[in-house]
Order: sequence, then C-alpha cells, then structure tokens
Amino acid sequence: MIEGGQVVQGALQKLGLRTSELDHAIRSQHGDLEEIEHGELTPSGRVVLTLKPDEQSSTKADIAALEQRLQHIEAMLSARR
Repeated sequence: MIEGGQVVQGALQKLGLRTSELDHAIRSQHGDLEEIEHGELTPSGRVVLTLKPDEQSSTKADIAALEQRLQHIEAMLSARR
C-alpha cells in the first residue's frame, strides 16, 4: 500500500481501502506518510508500517556498538602520541 513514503493507489483499490482509512491507520501508529518506507495489509487485516532507516529509533545495542567503536578510535589515537 505504501512504498517509499508514497501511497500505491492501485494497491489501495485492489484491497478496497480508501485513502482516509489508510491515513487513520498511519495516525493511530503515530506516523506520518513521509516517514514510512513500506506499508502493507496482513492477511489478518493488520496494517504493518516500516519506517525509513533515517526515521527509526536507535536501540541500546546501537549505542553500545558506537561507544565501542569510539573507544577503539580513541585508543588508536592515544597510541600514536
């Protein structure tokens, strides 16, 4: 239904959905169309939205990995002195 932040009108028509229904589903998941990379309707009738990579939140693991890389860089710079 959504690809690259754009509604695929043909998919909406095929599913028998109105744009207003899709807008409601997006708002109920606290999203904006421009933030969504992909959106689909599952066989159970659930709308699943995937955010664009730049819109996704960082996890604790992401932060830990960055801290580890930074420590490695700092150690390399200290060794050169």
